[in-house]
Amino acid sequence: MATVSRRILFVEDHDDTRTMLTKLLEQAGYFVIAAENAAVGLALAQLHPFDLLILDVWLPDENGDKLCRKVREFDRYTPIIFYTGADTDSDRRNAELSEADAFVAKPSVDELLERVKYFLS
Repeated sequence: MATVSRRILFVEDHDDTRTMLTKLLEQAGYFVIAAENAAVGLALAQLHPFDLLILDVWLPDENGDKLCRKVREFDRYTPIIFYTGADTDSDRRNAELSEADAFVAKPSVDELLERVKYFLS
């Protein structure tokens, strides 16, 4: 089981998905801060240290790939997982080019939780 000290930033614009996954991650023992768009996510990532970031690709104000690249400008090491419904070859390639560490297609919650555990254990 994870310790409370493991902090996750989860950037997801859909309220239901953000709420459900935040609760699942908290039940697994992680401390989760959720943001509803890229601007809030970027501000939080700049202000607070996180052990892991989970990003959606389709965000209302900016593409998740662009957000990932912005985070990589000041944080080269924190693992970043894309959890998204954007599951084409080009989406996966863009995630790779933006230096994300993993890509999980929605709605595979079990795979996402396995990736989180892998990066935070």
